[in-house]
Amino acid sequence: MTEMQFRLGASPALAVLLLCVHAAAAGSAWISVPGVPGAALAIALLALGLAAAHSRVLHLAGSSVRTLRVEGERVFLEPVRGAEMPVEIAERRYVGALLVVLFVTHPARRTVLVTRDMLDARSFRALRLWALWGRLPAAGQSLAVAPGQLSA
Repeated sequence: MTEMQFRLGASPALAVLLLCVHAAAAGSAWISVPGVPGAALAIALLALGLAAAHSRVLHLAGSSVRTLRVEGERVFLEPVRGAEMPVEIAERRYVGALLVVLFVTHPARRTVLVTRDMLDARSFRALRLWALWGRLPAAGQSLAVAPGQLSA
């Protein structure tokens, strides 16, 4: 496999979590800062949560990343509205069982967050492997766990 395309779906669960965290921050700000400034800060925090969920998690903004394509050493991002563009991904990445975070360094700095429910299981595993090792499995190579790993 020298090329793989990852079409990202929305993550309603992460959107709800993001809104809940921002609502908790807004409530704390409203309680901590008296009067109009506290209310304004609370509204700003809620608006920030809505904007983040809209663009980063639900992929509803035109600049939201819809597709991530890995072609050998090259990586391409395609926004919801716009043309696919080549990008450089930093060596620093976060890879977990439920989340992959990629840091784009060029042409513009941004972070691409991919949760497990944004991709099917096979694609998410392939993305995790690529993020960890910097390469995709060879053509015909399985993404399954090696037999020796099962007993470990």
